[in-house]
Amino acid sequence: MLNQLKNQLSHEDLFIERYDRLMSQALHLTEGDKQQAEDLLHDAFIQFTLLRPDLDTMVNSDGYLFITLRNLRLSQVRRVARGNRLRSLANYDSLEFGLRSCDLRNTIQIHDELRSICDYATDRKQTSKAGSVLILRFFHGYYPSETAQILRTRRNVVDKWLGLARREAKLFLENPDGLVFMAKTATETIPEPAAASVNSNTSGGLFQELRGQIFRSVQGECFSREELAALYAPETESSIDCAHLAHLVSCATCLDEVNRMLRLPALAERNPFDVIGRDPRSKGGDGGMGGSSGGGGVGSTPTGSFARRSRREARATFEHRPEELQFSANGFVVGSLNVDSERSEQTISINLDEKISFVEVFSEQGMRLLLMNVEPPPEGSATQSLKVLLSDNRTLQLSLNFDGHWPTLHTLYYDPLLASESGVERLESAVESRGSSPTVKEGSVAESSGATVRARSHTIGLSHRLRDIGRRTLDFGLFSRPSTVTALVALLLLAVVLFVQFRRVPTAPLSATSLLAQAASAEEAIAARTDQVLHRSINLEERRASGELIARRKIEVWQSAERGVTARRLYDEKGALVAGDWRRADGVQTLYSHGRRPQLQSRNRQSVIRNFDDVWLFEPSAKQFSALIAGKATQVEDRGAVYIVSFESVESAKSADGSPSSANTSAPSVVKKAVLILNRTDLHPIEQTLVINHGSEIREYRFIETNFETRAPSTVAPTVFEPETELLSSAKPETRNAKLETTSPLPLTHSPALATPELEVEVLRLLNQAGADMGEQVSVSRTPEGRLHVEALVENAQRKNEILNALASVRNNPAVRIEVNTVAEALKRKPQGAAPAAPTVVEEIGASTNTIPVETDLRAFFSKRGYEGERLDNEVRQFSTRTVVRSREIMNHAWALRRLGQRFSSEELRNLDPEARAKWIALVRNHAAALSQTTKTLRQELSPIFPGTGLGEASSEPDFKTDADLVRAVERLFALCSANDHAINSAFAISPDTDKAAAIKTSQFWRSLSEAQSLAARVSRQ
Repeated sequence: MLNQLKNQLSHEDLFIERYDRLMSQALHLTEGDKQQAEDLLHDAFIQFTLLRPDLDTMVNSDGYLFITLRNLRLSQVRRVARGNRLRSLANYDSLEFGLRSCDLRNTIQIHDELRSICDYATDRKQTSKAGSVLILRFFHGYYPSETAQILRTRRNVVDKWLGLARREAKLFLENPDGLVFMAKTATETIPEPAAASVNSNTSGGLFQELRGQIFRSVQGECFSREELAALYAPETESSIDCAHLAHLVSCATCLDEVNRMLRLPALAERNPFDVIGRDPRSKGGDGGMGGSSGGGGVGSTPTGSFARRSRREARATFEHRPEELQFSANGFVVGSLNVDSERSEQTISINLDEKISFVEVFSEQGMRLLLMNVEPPPEGSATQSLKVLLSDNRTLQLSLNFDGHWPTLHTLYYDPLLASESGVERLESAVESRGSSPTVKEGSVAESSGATVRARSHTIGLSHRLRDIGRRTLDFGLFSRPSTVTALVALLLLAVVLFVQFRRVPTAPLSATSLLAQAASAEEAIAARTDQVLHRSINLEERRASGELIARRKIEVWQSAERGVTARRLYDEKGALVAGDWRRADGVQTLYSHGRRPQLQSRNRQSVIRNFDDVWLFEPSAKQFSALIAGKATQVEDRGAVYIVSFESVESAKSADGSPSSANTSAPSVVKKAVLILNRTDLHPIEQTLVINHGSEIREYRFIETNFETRAPSTVAPTVFEPETELLSSAKPETRNAKLETTSPLPLTHSPALATPELEVEVLRLLNQAGADMGEQVSVSRTPEGRLHVEALVENAQRKNEILNALASVRNNPAVRIEVNTVAEALKRKPQGAAPAAPTVVEEIGASTNTIPVETDLRAFFSKRGYEGERLDNEVRQFSTRTVVRSREIMNHAWALRRLGQRFSSEELRNLDPEARAKWIALVRNHAAALSQTTKTLRQELSPIFPGTGLGEASSEPDFKTDADLVRAVERLFALCSANDHAINSAFAISPDTDKAAAIKTSQFWRSLSEAQSLAARVSRQ
C-alpha cells in the first residue's frame, strides 16, 4: 500500500501532503519559533525536490524528511554563529537572495541601500546592458534563463553582465562619485516627479517606490506589437541593443507584451520584495541565513504562499551559478573551491570531533546547492555519494569515503558554460565595459591597441542600430518621416567616418617572444604559491611519420612549492605505471622506470631531447617550449579563443661532419616542428605537438591537457610526491653528474594503479551486457586515487553472481574495485545492538481515491470492444499498469543514456582509442534504439484511445557533427522523456484529481512523444 501511495505522488505533492506534520516537527526543533520553522521547511522543500530521491526504494519517507529537518536546523544555528560574510546587498544576484542573507532587523539601512542600487541601475541602463540586466534580475525577479530570453543571448552572457553590474553597484554604494560615467549620465536623467503617497517604510511601500522609480526612468516611445514581434522573431539572430533594452525594462506595458510573446510570467506575478516583511523579532535573530519565508505568511493551507515561494526558491537554486563552492560538515566549514574551469574537483580530508551527520555545499552567496544526509559506518556504507542536476547541464557531485583514518570528501562540479564561451561574447562584453567602466578588469590579456577596440566598439553598436532601423523601415511609411531620414543620413555619414578611421588604426602584430614570456611568467607565479598544490593530467599520443599510432599514454603531474617537489608519472593504455620523474627545487632530478636503475642528474634538460624515451618529460609549458625553440623563427596565429605558437624547420639536421643526421644515432634528437596552443583568457598551455627526428626515424608526439586543478595542501595525500616501489631497482642508482654521487633517490612508497577512460568504457560495457545499467542500484564512480569503484546492491545471490561473472575480466585489475552485496548481506553488516528502523507509516486510501484520471476514457474505449463487468475492470487496470511500466522502461534507457553522456568530457571522448570509442558509441546506440522502439509502441497503444490528439510529427533537425552535439541531444532526449513520464504517471496513476488526465490529451504531449521517438532514432544511427 505504501508503494502504491508513493507512485501516486510527485516529490512536491508528497512534501505538501505532509506539510502539517513537518511544520509540527520544525516548531519542535526551533523551540516554537515559527519564522525559523518556516525557513527550515522552505530549505527542506528545495533539497527534496532538487535531489528527487527515489521514492520507490525509500522505506520511510517521513523519517528521511525528519532527518533532513534536523540536519538543516543544526546548520541553521551554526551558520548564524558564523555570521554573514557578504555585508552588502550588491554582492547578491537577486534582491530576494540578498534579503534572505541579511539581518532584516536593520530595516532602515537595507531600504537606503536598495534605493541607492536602484539609482545606479536606472542611470546605468542607458549606457550599458549591465543596468538593464540588474533591473530584470534584481528588482523584477526574472531568472537568468528568462533574462537571457529577453536579451536574446546566452545564459553565460547574462551572468557576465550581472557580475559587472554587481561590481559597479558595490563601488557606487561605497563611493557614489567613483564611477565617472555615472556622473556624466546623472545630469541627463529625466527629472523625477514627486514620489507617490505611499509609506516606504513598509515592504509594500518600498516595492511601489522602487518600481515606480524604475518605470519613471523610461525614455523613448513604446514599441508597437509589430516592432516587438520583429525584435523577437525566431529568424532574428542579433541580441537586443542597449537602448531598446533600457526602454523594455522600464516600461511595464512593453515588458508585459514581451512576457506574453515569450510565454513568461507577467510582472504582476513577480514580487521579490515580499521577504522584507519577515518578522525581525524572530528568535535567535537568524535574519534569513537558513532559508526564506515572507510576509505573506504560510497559513494552514499548504497550497498557498508556502508552495508558491518554495517553487520560486527551488528554481532560483536550480539556476544559480556559483563562482566559489564552500563545503561544510555538520555545519562547520571544511573547505572551499574556486569555480574557474569546466570541471572543478577537490578532495578534502575531514577531521571532526563528532560523527558526520550531513555534508553541505554552498555558493559564495550562501545559496545551499546540495545537502547530503550521511550515515557513517558501520551502519552506513564505506562510500556514500550524491549527485544533483542543475540548469544548463551543470552537475554537482559529492562522494564521502570512510576508507582512511579520516573521512575524505571528493567533490566534482561540472559547468559546460565555462567551456562554451565564445570570443565574440568576450569581445562585446569587453568593448562596452572598456568604453564606460574603467574599474572593470578585462578577461583578455592580449588585445590590439585601445583605438582599435574603440573603433570596433562603435562599429558593433552601429551595426545593431542599422539592423534595428532596417526592421522598422519595412513599413515604407516611415521613410516619409523627417526624423527617420535625418537619422539614416547621420548614421551613414558616421559609418563612413568610422570606417576610414578604423582603416587608419594600425594593429600591432603579435610577438611570439612576448606572448611566451607572459605565459611563462604566469606559470611561474602559479607554481610559486605555497598555499596550493597543482595537479595536471595530460594525454600523450605517439605516431610515426606516416600517421600510424604507436602508443597512447597518460601523464600525471603533481607540483608543490611548499615541498619543493614536482612528481611526474607515466602510465600506459591500461593504466599501469611505466616511469616516473621526481624533480626537486635544488635542481636534482631522479628518473625511475621498470627494469632500469634510478638515474640521478642535474636538471638541465628542458632544451635537449636525447631520444624518443625523453619526450614524455616535456609537458605543455611556455617555459620549456621557449627553451626548446630558442633563437628559431616562430609564428603566432590568433584563433579567437586560443593562440597558436609554432616553429617548423626548413632544413634537415646535419651532424658535426656535415652528413645527414640519420648517420649519427648517438646525437641528440632534432625538433623538426613544434606547436604550442595557449588559452587566450589566461595564456595557460593546453596542447603541444612535437615532431622529433632521431637517427633515421621521425615521430610525432601530441600532448593534450585533460585536467588542470589547484588543491589545498591539506587535501593531497603525501604519497603522491613519493616514488612507487615497482619503479625501484636494487642496484645502485646511476648518475650522469659526478657531483651527485652522494645524493640518494627519494623515499619509496606504493600508489594504486590509475583507471583510464578506456577501462571505464569497458566496465560500462560489461555492466550493460548484464543488464545492470537499467534502474538497479549499481554505480560506477572514481575514487580520489583515480581508481574505478563499482558498487551494487542486488536482491539475491543469483543476481550477485551474474554481475560478478560479467565483470570477471576486470576483477583482477588493480585499477578497479568491485563491491556487490545482496540486501541480506547489507543488513547483516549492521551491528547487533543497532537501533531498529523507524516504523513504516502506511496511509489508508479511501475508496473515492481508487481511480485513475483517464479511467473514463479507458472504459469508453474497451466497452466499444465488448468488454464488460469484471473483465472490463481487469483490462483497464492491466492497460494502466502496462503503460506506466513502459514509461518507466523508457526513463531507464534515458537515464542510462544521460549517464553515458555525462561520464566523459568532450576532450576525453575525442582522445579515446578507436576500440573504446566504438564501445561507447555502441552503448549509446543500443539504449537509444530501445528507447525509440518502446516510445513508438507506447504511441501506437495510446493513440486509438485519444483519437483527437493525433500522433504528431517532430520537426527535422541537422545531424550531429561533434560529440558535444550528441551529448546535447541526449540531454534534450532526457528532458523530453522526463516530461512525458510525468504526464503519463499523472494520468494513469491512482489519484483523486481527474484533471490530471488533461496532460496527455494536449498536442504538446503528443509532439513531445513524437520528438522523443525521432530524436532517439537519430541518436541510434550515429
